[in-house]
Amino acid sequence: MGQEREAVKTMGELEGGEASLLAWMHPDDARRWMSENKPRGLVDKTMTLREAVSKYTRDGDYFALWASLGPTWGGGGFSRGL
Repeated sequence: MGQEREAVKTMGELEGGEASLLAWMHPDDARRWMSENKPRGLVDKTMTLREAVSKYTRDGDYFALWASLGPTWGGGGFSRGL
């Protein structure tokens, strides 16, 4: 142990260490937007896995999945790049 490691920068880290937020909305503004723009009625959102992947993912996205073959205290987690 005792060996010094070179610091590894994460994807979002900048030289200055600060950045402006890409998106932020005050909660009151978010509530107002939701009340004015979201439909009130029940909407059937069921779809096949193929439709969901096609609609909500892009090439190269990563998925974090949790899988269990029965009652467990832990879980089998794995990630897969597509």
